[in-house]
Amino acid sequence: MNWNDRSMVRLYDVVMNFKEKEENNSEDETESLGKKWKVGSNCRARHSNDGYYYEAKIIEITKKKCTVVFWGYNDIQKVSLKHLENSAGKRSRIQQIKKSVNDRIADMSESSEE
Repeated sequence: MNWNDRSMVRLYDVVMNFKEKEENNSEDETESLGKKWKVGSNCRARHSNDGYYYEAKIIEITKKKCTVVFWGYNDIQKVSLKHLENSAGKRSRIQQIKKSVNDRIADMSESSEE
């Protein structure tokens, strides 16, 4: 995958995440608070760095927040329960893991070229 391909993939992700955010904003924000989330549940959680939703697994729950680990990135964050959505499924989790591996490979090859 060359630089232009990676740029196109990232641009696609930005557009799709924006579209997804717009669709989600039209739904009731309190919907997630009413759902009975459990430790070990897969979900989509809003990442604090970019505000986009990614596949994650709940590893701890408190009254209004939970701790999640993002699939493929092993990034752990505390997230408000209102910023959780249902998982898009196993296929989406696998796709996210593959993307994280490809991103790491691209980063390694870029740093070795310097």
